[in-house]
Amino acid sequence: MRPRAILAIAALSLTLPACTWRYAIPRRTIGDVPAGARHVRIEPQQETIDAIESVIPASGGREPPDVRLAGGLARSTNRGADAPRSPPTDNDPEGPLVAPQPLDVSSAEAPADEAPLTLADLERLALANNPTLRQARALIDEAAGAWWQAGLYPNPVVGYQAEEIGNDDTAGLQGGFFSQTIVTADKLDWNRAVLLPDVEQARWGLEAQRLRVLTDVRTAWYELAGVARIVDRAGELVDLAEQAVAASRDALAVGQVAESDVLLTEVELNGVRVLLESARAREFAARRRLTALAGIPELPGDVADEEFEASADVLAWDEELHTLLAASPLVQQARLQVQRARNRIGREQAQPVPDVNVQLGSSHDFATDFTLFSAQVGVMLPVHNRNQGAIAAAVAELMRAEGEVERVELALRERLAEAFGRYEQARVQVELFGEARDKAARAREMTMQAREAGEFNIFRLLLVQRQVFDTEVQYIQALVELRQSQALVEGLLLEGGLANPASQTTRSLGQTMQSPTPLSSGPARLSLTPQTPQ
Repeated sequence: MRPRAILAIAALSLTLPACTWRYAIPRRTIGDVPAGARHVRIEPQQETIDAIESVIPASGGREPPDVRLAGGLARSTNRGADAPRSPPTDNDPEGPLVAPQPLDVSSAEAPADEAPLTLADLERLALANNPTLRQARALIDEAAGAWWQAGLYPNPVVGYQAEEIGNDDTAGLQGGFFSQTIVTADKLDWNRAVLLPDVEQARWGLEAQRLRVLTDVRTAWYELAGVARIVDRAGELVDLAEQAVAASRDALAVGQVAESDVLLTEVELNGVRVLLESARAREFAARRRLTALAGIPELPGDVADEEFEASADVLAWDEELHTLLAASPLVQQARLQVQRARNRIGREQAQPVPDVNVQLGSSHDFATDFTLFSAQVGVMLPVHNRNQGAIAAAVAELMRAEGEVERVELALRERLAEAFGRYEQARVQVELFGEARDKAARAREMTMQAREAGEFNIFRLLLVQRQVFDTEVQYIQALVELRQSQALVEGLLLEGGLANPASQTTRSLGQTMQSPTPLSSGPARLSLTPQTPQ
């Protein structure tokens, strides 16, 4: 092959991919979209592009020649002003959704053994060590890789060809060819426009998983703080019951009480010991649950429960509902699904526009000693298949996605109503049981003073102390319920800190929200209601 011919083919092959081939997209299909449908436009955030670029492998310091990142979408650099239709631009009429900021958590270690664990310590440990957050970040990388791949230009084909071998006892025509598919109608841009919402959905999925982890850590911490207090109160009651048994035996020795009275005090001692062991078992379970959520083998010390009874702002229904619908990652993911469906309609409408296949070749005829060139251009004729079915399916997907937004919002309202009702109930119980606890404490002080004056014996003090314990347990149970329901509301109703993020889609979570899981089925509930002695 002559050098001049080789240079001509190479120059033509380099210029062909940059050519723009246009075809008018049939606009009649756009009318198939329901006129009353609610269209939500999502403005891609720069953080999304940064996340994508962070996982894109280096390509020699440049991007593919036909696309560049601009304004959050991949756009063709050779698009003419007369393009009949192009991928969506950043003109959101309803205002852009702000994508969540990337989590900035590093490897964290547990505090020293002598330092009590605060709630902030456990949250920091969980955000640094919980494996589901690493999985959620990997899902972002996975979606970003798919987005990048969808916009890459097809590779050219270079090959060898031979014809008329043996003609006049010669090698015939020997040469090579170059083939390139020219993608038209901005299909590559549309590919990325369809997949870009998946990247932002994954980013919102990371935010949702962060909230799930924090909600679970807070509910488990409140459970542990509450049951630890009951262990302390039960220990005090056991000490007092042991003193009562010893006093009854001394009284029996001098004939002041009957043997049946001694047996009753021993029965009471066994009962309060059962309460103590039950509380210790619940404390053990709560500690194990916290270690699992925090990703550490063992809690290094006791929990600092100063925040357990700290006063908190009273939640208001209207404010919490507004916050939930505006900030819930589930709602944002559902809206992004609408954007994806709208972009898919544009992609399916571009599909019938035929791509152009260009093939160039050069061969040397050894029989005549001439160099021959060939050129071939081919397009698919959209005669029978104009992608009608896929366009109709994309329109149906848009309608379904718009309905999903409304369904998720209503499901969140339903769950918030249940969680808020439990919060209000627990708040009233805390107030009432708090007043009863104060009165019981004053009664115990008066009984102790009377016993020191010789008016009452230790058996009467034991009965009063048991009543104080009952009231204290009821108060702690109500306080735990109040804190946990408040944590659930403030965590945007997201639970499941160790659930696989890949399975926590808006659809699966929406189905879960149709049958709300009661709070009692999450963190283990306190059930240490003792029986008052007769």
